[in-house]
Amino acid sequence: MPRHIVALALVVATLLAAPRVAHAKYKCSENHDRGFAFVEGFATALSVPALTVNGSDTPRRLVGVQVPGATEALVGAGLGLELRCDYILYDIVNVRYAVSLDDGLAGTASADDTTVNASRGAIQVLDVGVPLVGLPSGFQVYVDDKRDFKLSLRADLGVERVWASATVAGAGVAPSPGSIYSWNPYVRAQAALCTRLGAVIPGDGAWACLTVSPVIYDRSPFPGVSGGLRLDL
Repeated sequence: MPRHIVALALVVATLLAAPRVAHAKYKCSENHDRGFAFVEGFATALSVPALTVNGSDTPRRLVGVQVPGATEALVGAGLGLELRCDYILYDIVNVRYAVSLDDGLAGTASADDTTVNASRGAIQVLDVGVPLVGLPSGFQVYVDDKRDFKLSLRADLGVERVWASATVAGAGVAPSPGSIYSWNPYVRAQAALCTRLGAVIPGDGAWACLTVSPVIYDRSPFPGVSGGLRLDL
């Protein structure tokens, strides 16, 4: 059997088994928080390093030209599946998409010993969180006697896809379109202060949360931070 099919089968089996393993180990109490999904919106300040023009649509002589780095402001949204069982959080899968607010960035670079102007369009980022396979991804505690407010702390790690359009031009170099793309690992933490929405959404599992998410690693240590709103369901 091809290796990629075996790997896909193992991933699917892991995703299906994670909630069952958690339930078997920790029986969720009826009067505690229980839930299975979340949606979020966020804004991020991120230090982006110099990016290499390397897309398949880039002329060969211009592959490797770098667009200078900068601190970017991005906005985005995400959703995910997780098991919230009393005080324990188990991540199953999550996806986040963000786009930078600027129209692009330009700078000078070198190609074939010639100085050129390299520019790029807005950066787009797609994050895919990796489950911790039975290990808790976070914890939560109630901060009032009526259990209407909670504080949660969690970790998120995975891979991200970064891409943008690019253009390279200069003396003796006709403007040439290209693209930028890369795959990178990331590690992020998140702290959230939440209030219960039982009066708005039926059931005990709905919460509205304010979040702060320092980026621990993304091509370099501690390059940025996110803040936003999350709805736990």
